[in-house]
Amino acid sequence: KTQLTFASDGNNLRNLLIRLEIGVNPALGRQFVQKDRSMFHIETSSACNLKCRFCAYTKKSTPTVSMAHDPFVHTVLQAVELGYSRFELTPCTGEVFMDRTLMRKLEFLEQHPKVESYEFFTNLTIPRPETVERLADLRKLRHMTVGVYGPDLASFIAIAGGTEKLYGRLIANLEALLRVNARATYELAIGLRSTR
Repeated sequence: KTQLTFASDGNNLRNLLIRLEIGVNPALGRQFVQKDRSMFHIETSSACNLKCRFCAYTKKSTPTVSMAHDPFVHTVLQAVELGYSRFELTPCTGEVFMDRTLMRKLEFLEQHPKVESYEFFTNLTIPRPETVERLADLRKLRHMTVGVYGPDLASFIAIAGGTEKLYGRLIANLEALLRVNARATYELAIGLRSTR
């Protein structure tokens, strides 16, 4: 005789429902995986330094970790073997620059002959301006989106849950991007969010 028991916090019930949904979607012919094999997505960091009101980051229960360099290299090599040449490094609910080995990973992508390009989204509040300026020297970086949360300090704090120091870093890094914009080969997009 088997008895199902559910924890009082509802996690077991929620997980059961997720498993059912995962099984039902294919049976109904629903596919949520991109069929195009031209771009491979790798989440190198699941950690974030902000607590944006519109993001699920503060509610997630998965570990906040960064991918070590060797597994990243191994993943890229396998993806290239499968025919992928473009890479997306944007975390689902994290910040790409929380990965302390990100620049080393970007250098690996730059030097691999079968990697055509890569791109990512960032809140640009973590790197130092000199690191931001180094991005202009990367020739395979094709697209970068910078999320700017609010047009001033007060709205940045209200929307992103950031601090005055992080806002100052964002401004300094936007100025660094402006300094190197003429020699950069990547496409730059500024994603401005002005409300919750």
